[in-house]
Amino acid sequence: MGKLTNSMVNALTEPGRYADGEGLYLRISPAGGRRWVLRIQIHHTRNDITIGDAWHISLKNARLEAAALRAQVAKGGDPAEERRKAKKKVPRFEEAARRAHAEMCKGWKNGKHQQQWIGTLELYAFPKLGKRTVDKIDGPMIRDVLAEIWLDIPETARRVRQRIGAGLVLCQGSARQRSADALARARLAPPTQAHGAFCRAPPFRGPGLSGYPARQADECRHAGTGTVDHHCGPFGRGPACAVVGSG
Repeated sequence: MGKLTNSMVNALTEPGRYADGEGLYLRISPAGGRRWVLRIQIHHTRNDITIGDAWHISLKNARLEAAALRAQVAKGGDPAEERRKAKKKVPRFEEAARRAHAEMCKGWKNGKHQQQWIGTLELYAFPKLGKRTVDKIDGPMIRDVLAEIWLDIPETARRVRQRIGAGLVLCQGSARQRSADALARARLAPPTQAHGAFCRAPPFRGPGLSGYPARQADECRHAGTGTVDHHCGPFGRGPACAVVGSG
């Protein structure tokens, strides 16, 4: 039989901790907050597990919940760890991006833009990133998404990158930091050309680099031997086509 009664619970106002028995307490904070707390040993470690707000959870229900938690521990469970994991649940990228979209739509009046925003992610990002939790997305993954469209539709690629970032910023704690790091790494090496592809250049016009614009000629002069392919295909069949991503 517990020590507390409903009338006692309703009458208590002084800050402090009031024991009901078997580890169940009513905790009243200096600010007036009232919470049911179960103090229990889990794997030889003392834990205080919050059951809930005493303004909304009756004494009877608090006792029932405390009994259920004690039974869970007796079977080898760890309700405290399960709650910590639940708080740290990391969303999948598609879920995070759709939440970001829903929030931003509140400030947008252009319905077409609203659809385009999520539509580009559905088309280009979700197939590769959608099922991944945001803490597992790294820079190379983002670059892989962008590399497929950067040459043909660079403006869309830039927008997709921005929208991927909007989805990632919803993360919290270490997951958010890892996502921010991934986006930063993607920024350091924008996919101006797919990895291993050849730079575009005018057709070869003979020995030397006379057939190339000054900037491309200069890039070729300073390219290391590991960055040059002497058998380029169309779009630059010249003696010195730099291979992006090499060297």
